[in-house]
Amino acid sequence: MNAKLRRLLSWEGLLLAIFVLVAAVNANLAPAYLSLNNQINLFQLSIEKIIVALVMTFIIINGEIDLSVASVMGLAACIVAVLFDRGAPMELAIVVALLAGALCGAFNGFWVAYVGLPSLAVTLAGMIGFRGVARILIEDRSIGGFPAWFT
Repeated sequence: MNAKLRRLLSWEGLLLAIFVLVAAVNANLAPAYLSLNNQINLFQLSIEKIIVALVMTFIIINGEIDLSVASVMGLAACIVAVLFDRGAPMELAIVVALLAGALCGAFNGFWVAYVGLPSLAVTLAGMIGFRGVARILIEDRSIGGFPAWFT
């Protein structure tokens, strides 16, 4: 029993208490907060962040960091937009963007795993580089007209 009490009084226990408190306050202020429809809506609105957070959790557990995640996501989105704008089918544009994201990750991974550079430096440089490539592709313009199923 003493070990369980120590666990509840730890940093994780405090975070659990804060989580429960926030959920209780929200449930009292908005009666539909805990409804299934609202939970599904929150999940749909946050799926990209959930995927990134899960992957980043594994990276951080290993004592590393990846600062280029958002830039790679932005680059992939720009690749989809540019390819679609130039007449490629949306399905092909998505596949190419996924491959580009995988190549960006492999590029960063090569420098960290095989060359031995610190992940902070590699991914910081990657963040700047991938963001720059995305900006070159888009040229500060807006691209629209995507299929209804995509938006």
